[in-house]
Amino acid sequence: MNERIATRAVVTALVLLALAATALVAQRAPSQLTLEEAITLAKGNDPIYLSTQNDMAAANWQTREAYAAFLPTVNVSGSASYQEAGVQRFGTVEFERPTDYAYSSYSVNFNVALTENTIFGVSNARANNRATLASVGATEWALETRVALQYMSVLRFMDQIEAELLEAGADDYVEKSVDADRFMARVHAVLRRAM
Repeated sequence: MNERIATRAVVTALVLLALAATALVAQRAPSQLTLEEAITLAKGNDPIYLSTQNDMAAANWQTREAYAAFLPTVNVSGSASYQEAGVQRFGTVEFERPTDYAYSSYSVNFNVALTENTIFGVSNARANNRATLASVGATEWALETRVALQYMSVLRFMDQIEAELLEAGADDYVEKSVDADRFMARVHAVLRRAM
């Protein structure tokens, strides 16, 4: 008789649990985080990785500036002035004929400067660009390695928990973000064993 009451209690508890699970399924938790999603999140939030990526923009600009140093400079200027008629004087001597003057001047300057900085600046800037690119790649690799190691540690820990639950005597267990169909199949399996 006690067995029958215990079986009914288990069945009743499982049915109530199944009903509660359907309410929980309506509040679906996000799916499990994949390694690729974890790496993408880390790349978007890691300050060291983001800082090295910012260095890439500066290195690209430096290379453009080095090539621009080969361009010549051209200056164009002009001026005009007018002097009104009046008596001309030099010291205390006055000249009789008044004159007026118009002045204008124009200039075009073309300048090309080739120095060792101009000549070797391009190769230096390109080498700096390659070094920055390598630094970004190394930082990305280090970040992906750290995330992958942490991800594998979590998976190992989850496997360890499952093994400990089963060794402690559990027939089965359900994770928090449970699929309704899977949960109901497990409930039916337990009910079949209990009957």
